[in-house]
Amino acid sequence: MQKAGGEETLGPNNIDPSTRIGRLTYYPAVKNHVGPHDGKRRQRLPGTFPGTFYTAQALQLWRKMMQGRLFVVHDAYLKYVQISRQAFGWFDSILLDESQDLTESQIELLLVQQPHADVFVVGDAVQSLYSWRGARPKQLRKLRPRVHPRAVKDDFQLTQSHRFGPGIARIANHFLYIKGHSPQHVLFHHYTIAGVGPASLRVCEGALSGFYTVVGRSNAGLMCEAFQLLAGDRSTKIGLLGGKSATERFDRFCDQVLELLPNYQTEESFSFKRSSYDSWDDFVQEVDDRELPYKTPLALLDKHAEGGELPELIQTFREHVLERSYEEGECEVLLATACGAKGLEWDNVKVLDDFIRLLTFEEVPEEERLPGSDYAQVMAQGSGVPAAAVPMRFAPKNDWTGDELNSWYVAVTRARLRLSLPPRFWALHKAVWSGAGFAPDPESKNEPQYSPQEIAGINALLAEMRRALPPGGSELDAAEGVIGGSQGSSAPSQGSLASSVMAASPSPQAAALASPAASHAAVHGTPSSAMRSLRFDGSGADNR
Repeated sequence: MQKAGGEETLGPNNIDPSTRIGRLTYYPAVKNHVGPHDGKRRQRLPGTFPGTFYTAQALQLWRKMMQGRLFVVHDAYLKYVQISRQAFGWFDSILLDESQDLTESQIELLLVQQPHADVFVVGDAVQSLYSWRGARPKQLRKLRPRVHPRAVKDDFQLTQSHRFGPGIARIANHFLYIKGHSPQHVLFHHYTIAGVGPASLRVCEGALSGFYTVVGRSNAGLMCEAFQLLAGDRSTKIGLLGGKSATERFDRFCDQVLELLPNYQTEESFSFKRSSYDSWDDFVQEVDDRELPYKTPLALLDKHAEGGELPELIQTFREHVLERSYEEGECEVLLATACGAKGLEWDNVKVLDDFIRLLTFEEVPEEERLPGSDYAQVMAQGSGVPAAAVPMRFAPKNDWTGDELNSWYVAVTRARLRLSLPPRFWALHKAVWSGAGFAPDPESKNEPQYSPQEIAGINALLAEMRRALPPGGSELDAAEGVIGGSQGSSAPSQGSLASSVMAASPSPQAAALASPAASHAAVHGTPSSAMRSLRFDGSGADNR
């Protein structure tokens, strides 16, 4: 429903091939495209696709909502306004914050369809975490032909952060370098971030003393961190970012874990949530194929079920975290996912080790080495590849949209003063800065095995990364001191992270508003009193 266009867009003869509809098979279409069971797992039939299944279902839902027979959800009324082509004529300017999370429908509505207004677009593609709901920050780089002949001023770089100092900025730039030297290099406008805020007091591995926030990629990772903290000291005051809704969500995870535990790894059939499964393996495959919301309990069961202590861990978590429901100002440790933490900041942050691995690589494809190609320009910025080496680049595993690597960046840039990083980051840091280079673990079953020529190419890449980034400062050697009684508010900072500002104006005179000074004003939401302004947060209400 977020694809730009009217109702006819959903017809089977008008599907944009770029959407790849017809080549993906998810639930519920997968239920109609599987073969017989082999006793444990459902077998997919080769070469079967849902075709127009999803567009037909979407069209039915759309008609029922427009007829008042179904509740109209947020995306539906937004889509209705877009296809109705209703210009916001009573506004002189529109400020689009978090624009990296805009969908195609929102871009059409808020930019293309507003020719009368000065539109200020503020965003950071490296903080885009919502590809699953249609966010495509790359679209923002292609606005000029869509809004012609309006004057467009794009890419005013805001690359200074007043949130933190050079030490934490240096850590953040590791992830920007990886993104720029990976298949994701086409997804954002390359930049490096400069920390001009308070000096970074400590960047370390391990625990922080005093008050701090734990940022994880998954809810399961946060629960495991709470288990560990409570095992050491049950008096630790642990809070959840998100208040009542977070408490209810984690309580639901606890119920699901306890309900699934008796059937963990069973080869017998069982029922769960009014559905039947042939075995545990069948249940796991159904969760994956149908994208069922049980990945958190599955991760907890895989980690703790066999030890027999999981029921006690769940009970302790409920008693000491969920039932006490500490507010942010009351707790000693605050738990937050990267999605929930986006836009917030704290003095002291610990990042968990449940983000994707960083030391994964691939050979640069031949076609991307050709003169004139985008990646050839990236390679030309380096000092070249040794004759005995294969050109290599970073390859974040199963991260085609960039959300996983972006989550790393969001997590490390939440800290103002102290930042604790997990082993996966320090493995990268050691490979880059120790001078020893990359050494694959021959005992690891999941780690790719690279040829000597590929390892030489990886080491050339790491050496180039070392030349491109500044070395660590005193924050890496700082001893942990006493942290004060408060770690500061989680309110969004007025000191912007690296962002890109675009301004689309209806006339050359209005284009003057897109000067750097005006762009800075737009970022901070302070347009002149002569303007009537609409502020739209592109990320919606999801986990903010």
